[in-house]
Amino acid sequence: MRGTGGGSGQARSFSATNCAGVGILFSPHFKTLSAETHHIMDGHVLMVKAVYENMKLVFLCVYAPVLSRDRMNCLNVLCNVVRGVQDEFLFMGGDFNCTVNARLDRNHLEPHPASSARLKRLLETYDLKDVWRGFNNATRQYTWAHCWDNSMSLARLDRLYCFKHHLSIFKNCHIVPVGVSDHSLLKCEFFIQNVKTSSAYWHFNTALLEDHAFRQALQVLWDAHRLRKPMFSSLHRWWDFGKTVTQQFCQQYTRNVTKHITRSLQDLETEVQNLLGCTENRGYVEVHPSIHPSILYRLSGGEVLQSKNAAIASLLGTTAQGALVCSRYMNASMMDAPSKFFFSLEQKNGQRKVIHCLRADDSSDITDTARIRRHGTCFYKELFKSYAVENPGLETEFLTDLSQVGESSNTLLSADLTLEELYVALMSLANGKAPGIDGIPVEFYKAFWSVVGKDMLEVFLESWRTGLLPRSCRRAIITLLPKKGDLQDLKNWRPVFLLCGDYKILSKALAIRLREAMAEVIHVDQTYCVPGRRICNNINLIRHVLDISSSLGIDIGLISFDREKAFDRVEHQYLWNTLAVFGFSPGFIARVQVMYRDVASILKINGGLAAPFTVQRGVRQGCSLSGMLYSPAIEPLLHKIRKTLMGVSFPGCPTAVKLMAYADDVVVIVNTQRDIQVLGETIELFKALSSAKVNWTKSVACATTRDFLGGWWCWVQTGGLKYLGVFLGNDESLKKNWEGVLEAVEGRLKRWKWLLPHMSYRGRTLVINNLVSSFLWHRLAVVDPPADLLSRVQTVIVDFLWDRLHWLPQVVLFLPKEEGGQGLVHLASKRAVFRLQFIQRLLYGPNDLVWRPLARLTLQRIKGLGLQESAFLMELKNVSMSSLPSFYQGLFRTWKLLWKQRANHQSSFWGETVSHGSLLSPPSWAGATVAEALCTAGVATLGALREATGPDLKETTELQVRLGWRSKRNVKRLLSHWRDCLTERERQLLREHSQRMTSPCPEHPFPSLVMRPGPDQQLEVTLETAESKALSRLMVRGLNRQRLERRSRSPWRAKLTLGEEVRPEWKSFYKPPLSKKAADLQWRLVYGVLAVNKFVSILSLSVTGTCPFCEAVETIVHCFAECPRLLPLFPLLEALFRRAGEAFSLRTFVYGFKYTKAKKDKCHLMNFILGQSKMAVYISRRRKVEDSVDCDVVLLLSRRIKARILIDFHFYRKMEDLEQFVRTWTYGGILCSIQLEDLVFSDQLV
Repeated sequence: MRGTGGGSGQARSFSATNCAGVGILFSPHFKTLSAETHHIMDGHVLMVKAVYENMKLVFLCVYAPVLSRDRMNCLNVLCNVVRGVQDEFLFMGGDFNCTVNARLDRNHLEPHPASSARLKRLLETYDLKDVWRGFNNATRQYTWAHCWDNSMSLARLDRLYCFKHHLSIFKNCHIVPVGVSDHSLLKCEFFIQNVKTSSAYWHFNTALLEDHAFRQALQVLWDAHRLRKPMFSSLHRWWDFGKTVTQQFCQQYTRNVTKHITRSLQDLETEVQNLLGCTENRGYVEVHPSIHPSILYRLSGGEVLQSKNAAIASLLGTTAQGALVCSRYMNASMMDAPSKFFFSLEQKNGQRKVIHCLRADDSSDITDTARIRRHGTCFYKELFKSYAVENPGLETEFLTDLSQVGESSNTLLSADLTLEELYVALMSLANGKAPGIDGIPVEFYKAFWSVVGKDMLEVFLESWRTGLLPRSCRRAIITLLPKKGDLQDLKNWRPVFLLCGDYKILSKALAIRLREAMAEVIHVDQTYCVPGRRICNNINLIRHVLDISSSLGIDIGLISFDREKAFDRVEHQYLWNTLAVFGFSPGFIARVQVMYRDVASILKINGGLAAPFTVQRGVRQGCSLSGMLYSPAIEPLLHKIRKTLMGVSFPGCPTAVKLMAYADDVVVIVNTQRDIQVLGETIELFKALSSAKVNWTKSVACATTRDFLGGWWCWVQTGGLKYLGVFLGNDESLKKNWEGVLEAVEGRLKRWKWLLPHMSYRGRTLVINNLVSSFLWHRLAVVDPPADLLSRVQTVIVDFLWDRLHWLPQVVLFLPKEEGGQGLVHLASKRAVFRLQFIQRLLYGPNDLVWRPLARLTLQRIKGLGLQESAFLMELKNVSMSSLPSFYQGLFRTWKLLWKQRANHQSSFWGETVSHGSLLSPPSWAGATVAEALCTAGVATLGALREATGPDLKETTELQVRLGWRSKRNVKRLLSHWRDCLTERERQLLREHSQRMTSPCPEHPFPSLVMRPGPDQQLEVTLETAESKALSRLMVRGLNRQRLERRSRSPWRAKLTLGEEVRPEWKSFYKPPLSKKAADLQWRLVYGVLAVNKFVSILSLSVTGTCPFCEAVETIVHCFAECPRLLPLFPLLEALFRRAGEAFSLRTFVYGFKYTKAKKDKCHLMNFILGQSKMAVYISRRRKVEDSVDCDVVLLLSRRIKARILIDFHFYRKMEDLEQFVRTWTYGGILCSIQLEDLVFSDQLV
């Protein structure tokens, strides 16, 4: 080894003290091509970069200081070091003197919480993983021990980290005690292959779809191919051959245009530079001496030009790197948009899919790529091999008494396929997914549907007649994604099928038909792939079961069994038999069989394809039908469990709770040893019938007492369990849901820091809402976080959006975009929305909602009132909720925030409360204590009152006794009050019910409620029909009402003498073709949050508050409306507006041009002019302040507009799409026109 420290094969770094030093030693057998040593932090951080067999390896040896302040500084240094080596193999190890999970890595509390939090952020930011923990998931083992005062402190301080996508290179990792030290040795073995991730087969470049010449040429090609149908023996062969012809044409087309476009790009850049006057002469511009060429080029069109270069580079299949990535990002209509490209900008690494080593059956290591592929093929060939054995006895036991498909559903399923069905299926498929073996994605079919749609229908109809799909549709690529566990075992890699686009369309069409029949055959406790059922139903039920059993002292057990390769082990013959037993028609079953007849798969490993093998069982994960086929496949097992198990019964619940399922994630609830024994026998019998296998080592059992699930359930845990990604149970278990959340948010946001300067506020909001905050929603919907967590996460989010100074109160950012905000997620409001949706489903959800009986049982605990849904009709401000679980306490805190009113004074009748602010509340003369007396007497609802006073509400004796009142007259007055509150129809229903002529439940659903943030607020939402977006607006207003009322007024209202009813045209500000920066400037200008001198002078005494162009005080109004230098600007804008047939005013300049969809082209153009005008004012002022250069605002504006138009003109002309240019830029000839395919600018532009 060659380096600056130590001799050959070693590197060392020492501190000035005797207690610090780090070193890296290499074996003589480890031959590096080159190596260099970096002393990052003497005695604490040493880095060696080595090149070994053309691979770059980075070794970081760390000894974190003992003192907290120094350790924090060391971790900050590490963060900067790791940022620069993200593309190499990183091995970061040493003594970190803190842990990230004290529960597992210490025998006491973490003494350094600040250091622990900082290390967590470092690991989350760069996706670093603890190697030893990867092999020992929940094991406790320590590397350091210290004894004093008859106590021992143990901790795992010594750790090795690597990037998550490199975790698969490690063979093992062990902790080995060392006799001469209080620290143990951490020993790892790993393999490294220099695998370059690349596509194993051709992929269609979707950028070609933007090229009109290509689209026209391909249409001609396909029309010619259609004429060749008679030349082929079958439509299948003609279709597959057409795909091959398409592939060859795409490759040839790309090669032919490369040289021409590259030369055109160079000419375009030169022409734009000449337009901008960029002939440099000692740093100044000849055309206009006040504008520096580099500044003008960069701010007037250079970045737009780069975006167009990058768009065509994408067309050619060129990979953009560095700054070009930012340019490609800008090309998204010059505005941040929720596109596949935008979300793919987060830095990722394809190495996570690389398999470096596999373990053979004889426990030997397989490292050669070819052998890895062969071993993988053998593994999956064996996995997908059928082992079905006919067993009539078991079929009779499991496949009887199942639900039946209705006749109308069978008619729909058996109908002929139509072109409209295929089109609906196609348009419902998501873009951006990896294609199958033919390389053609669904985007291709969407673009050319009018060309190939009818041909595809013919092919599929012939497939149904012949019982066989085209060969390309019968082939699937299997790509492997890593799961948790030992990655040398192929069982810990998840197979995903990459299917051809046409196959996806057909399967989606069948899935759309089948989903309408799913609820008819799948029991309500299975929520997977059944419309209207949600995964949160499962979690809500299990949470209620744990809460209620704990409060009632009922011993229960929850058994969550893990089905090994559940989707891949479904036997086809068993599936066909099951579908037949469910009553599906033979015609429909035959069509499903076509999708799986004579299918084969090809394994893709390390960028290469293996030999194809036959698939005899399993449903394809990635196929739209797979989930809808798996649910019927497992339903016989669930049906058998429901029939044979007793389950757990709760007071007031009509049926026992036995199980809950989401696909193969099944939880069974038991409270007897008999149920446990029957469950085990049932699972073994079902295995013999269907080949389904349970992996007991990964299954989990939770019991209220450890002895309850005795015997062979050796993995029993108490306190709670993790189900569908959420920890449920006691407080300690619930806290696990939120461990490391803050650090995870910070880490995710830091991955976007590199792109932050190029993103608008809208783009930053997209990152926060869609990629950062959204990973909280699954847990936040079903469990409550710690009290201060959401506010801390919210602070991190807002800091990311503003980047530096917080210019506006947070509440403005939370408002919807159409109300002047950025639509930034308000976490507290989001939690409140989830709670309102829970109430919405409880009150108005389907009749068979699985957790509603348990929710009613929980609600009856409110102050012992025995209420159910009617609790939501009461005034609850003074009612204690301490008897409820924490989830319900948070639920009612949210409910109390809103002002509620019944629609049309509807009544819940039998459940209507007679106290606490309901329709039947006692009169004021009865006093404040009557409500408590009624509750104590057990007369809280109209139903209870009728039982006590008769159907006419006139019998006073029993009520008087219950209330303990002496005055019979007051009881009569109270009953008279209640009778007067009832309608005639309600009195009649009371009498009919007493005569057993009617039942209350069908007659009286829960009343419809209208909610507002406050009684004086205009915004209102009907709870029964409200969607998530409406509820979000409601809660943002409700939780921030006072802050919204106190927010400062815009400085422009006084200048323009506008009332509060006049609103800016928020919708128009961020419309293309305006650039992101100009759009942000428009938004900030309305609020007056720009750094003009009057504002800066408050922060800095060196800055005066006067305008840099005149002696007036520079306010935001002066800078953009009153400064004399702007006098030539407004006449130009007036002239441009006149050409558009519109009137210009200062209000339009600041508040924007009104956007209407009918005139969107004109609106976009006027918004562009206004945005560029403001940007010209802003840039010219900045040049004056920073460089003391006077810029002519009108000239700068004209040249910015010309440069932007010229770039688009050349771009669309090269793409042969001048029609798009005309729609965007030439409206009314305001700015330019096209004459004889030449660009002519308007006379108004200087």
